[in-house]
Parts: sequence; structure tokens; C-alpha cells
Amino acid sequence: MDRRVAALSVGVLGGLGLLLLVGGVAYAYWRTTPTYALYRVGDAMKANDLALFGQYVDIDSVVGRAVDDIVMRHAPNGGLASGLALAMRPAMVEQFKSSLVTAVEHWQGDVDHRAELLAVTRDSQVARATVRLSPNGSKPVLLTFLMRRNGLSWRVVEAENIAAALNLRPSP
Repeated sequence: MDRRVAALSVGVLGGLGLLLLVGGVAYAYWRTTPTYALYRVGDAMKANDLALFGQYVDIDSVVGRAVDDIVMRHAPNGGLASGLALAMRPAMVEQFKSSLVTAVEHWQGDVDHRAELLAVTRDSQVARATVRLSPNGSKPVLLTFLMRRNGLSWRVVEAENIAAALNLRPSP
């Protein structure tokens, strides 16, 4: 009888050890996925943690590309409007960056109910994540985030369709 109890104890402990090992490996893998990075962005927003946000979002790249997208929709190629838009670009980038930093540092509300991850596709170095944002009292907006591998983690580098998602139309 004692041998059965001992064998059973060894089997149970071995099974628990194997379960912990598999769980640990799965968690370590999860931390290297684009989805995990997006959840950390949400955590940073909830905690008003700009440093954590910056680990998972390349703020300069996202803002610069967003301004470019918006400017390209409003400034036809060439001409005075295009030159003016290019001249204003640095000031626009700084203003948008300041607004984003303020939004992260002073975020109040529930990120989980305002952002829904719909899909993530990826290859070895690039991922695209489609997120539905539902601002208070506003129509939901679909955004596609371009992400790049950054060592063992991922960073958002662009909101690909920001001007279209914000329903910004070129002026006539």
C-alpha cells in the first residue's frame, strides 16, 4: 500500500510539474506576440504610464505617419497648399504628439470596453492588428495598426488608416 501511495504521489507531482512547465512556456511565448503588446498598450493607458506605453508604441513614428496621412488627404500634390502643409508639418507633429502624451497621462475610463481587438495577422517581422474603437457617444471606428518586431516584443509604428477612420475628407 505504501508503494502505491508513493507512486501515486510521484505521478501527481510529476504531472503538476509538467503542467507548470507547459504553462510557463506558453506564457513566455504569449509575451512575444503582437496581441500581448496591444494588451500592454491598454494596460499603459489604464495606468497613465507613458513609459510603458512608449515600450509598445513608437510615438514619433505613429504621430509622424498619422500627420502625413492627414496632410496627404488635404494637400494636393504640388502647389501652394502642398508647400504650406509641408511647412506646417513639424508644428503639427509636435501638437499631435503632445495631445497623444496628454491622452496617455490623463486617460480616464475603461479601455477594455472602448477597444476591441478584431484580428491580428503577422509574419516574422511585421504584424497588422485591426481594432474597433468605440469612443463615448461616437460611432465606432476601425483602425489598423502596423506593428514591427522589436527584439522579443512588438511595437506599434503606424495607424495605417487614421485619416479615413477619423472620416477626414480632402477639402474641395
